[in-house]
Amino acid sequence: MAIGNGALLFINMVFFGGLIAGFLAKRDAANASKAAIGAGILGGLPGYIWIFPAMVRTWHSFATSWSSTIVATLVMTLAGVMMIGTGALGGFLGGLVGGWLANHS
Repeated sequence: MAIGNGALLFINMVFFGGLIAGFLAKRDAANASKAAIGAGILGGLPGYIWIFPAMVRTWHSFATSWSSTIVATLVMTLAGVMMIGTGALGGFLGGLVGGWLANHS
């Protein structure tokens, strides 16, 4: 499965934002993981806004084809949580690297 250039750019920027947040938080004796996760979620905001219209269209398609708005809502909610979780995970991993760099600089 190939990842498009836009998705790769999204993950790279979230990782880099988490790295900076983790580095700065660790240097100031704050919770680097919490800062990096927050940076990852916030850094993913442009991606969430960009994909939102497609998610609404997909919800309408699922609700129409399955004749169930509840199932469509559950599927789209799960997809949204996974998308936000991807940003949080990217930020967390960047924060681990940033915290490590702060300890070794």
